[in-house]
Amino acid sequence: MSESHTPGPWMLATSNSWRRFVAHSMTPVCEPITQNDGHPDLHFRNGGADGPDARLLTAAPSMLAALLYYRDECT
Repeated sequence: MSESHTPGPWMLATSNSWRRFVAHSMTPVCEPITQNDGHPDLHFRNGGADGPDARLLTAAPSMLAALLYYRDECT
C-alpha cells in the first residue's frame, strides 16, 4: 500500500463549537465542512472518504475489538 495515514498521536480539538481531529502538530486530519447544499460533512485532507485517514478511523472499532480479544484470550 503506497499511501499512509497521518502519523499520530491524534487528538480531538474544539473551537467555536467546531470539532476536528488534528495530529500532534495541529495539522488537520479531519475537519467539518458544509457542502454546497448546506449539509454538514467531514473533510479528510489525504484522500477524502476513501483515503487512509478515513479508513483508519472506520477500522478503529474492529482493531480495538481484536486487541481486547487478544488481551483477554491469548495472554
